[in-house]
Amino acid sequence: MQLDSVPSGQEVTFVNLPYFFSSRGKGTECRKPVRVRAHRGRRHPALCRRARFCVLQRRPDVPTSAVTVRDAERQPGWQTFGEAASVEELRKRLATSRVFVFDLIRWRLFDLSTAWQPDVPMKQPQITLNGVQILDTQYQVSDAVVVTLTFQSTVTVPDRKVFVHIYNSSGKVAAQDDGVPAQGFVPTSWWRPGDVITDTHIVPLADLPPGHIA
Repeated sequence: MQLDSVPSGQEVTFVNLPYFFSSRGKGTECRKPVRVRAHRGRRHPALCRRARFCVLQRRPDVPTSAVTVRDAERQPGWQTFGEAASVEELRKRLATSRVFVFDLIRWRLFDLSTAWQPDVPMKQPQITLNGVQILDTQYQVSDAVVVTLTFQSTVTVPDRKVFVHIYNSSGKVAAQDDGVPAQGFVPTSWWRPGDVITDTHIVPLADLPPGHIA
């Protein structure tokens, strides 16, 4: 349940929610509404409004809104619900509501509010690289290495990727997870001075051959 942690009454903003979750009124309903298999095999009604998505998750107590955010480099490849909003407007919504972005690849909602905090007072960094401070680094190891990086921008930066590599005893890359921060939902070109971004990478280890890694 993605909305479990939202306090009662707090506004929720959905970003790039597929249109089949929505209806703009009589005569504009989805022609092929999606029905979701739910608990104990019972089916919920077709998802025809964004508010019904909250009901489905047993959170009818949260008000909702929806926007579509795109820029020159990033375009949702599906019909979305909600008026167009700029990146700056999205930043403002992060200050007033809980924001979830639809993740088509993983078929879920990504909690953008936990990954992106705009306009935070500057903190003491561990490292500063080209205008980006690394505030904290944490990792856990099991059948995968989970690395969580916390960044804070001091300047506006162009699009960049984060590279997390695991090396074997010969100094060669044995496994890696590279990509745009926050699973692709907070590109560095959107960052502004003071923004704090939490970026988690999962590097699987199960398929690695026996040997030392570093």
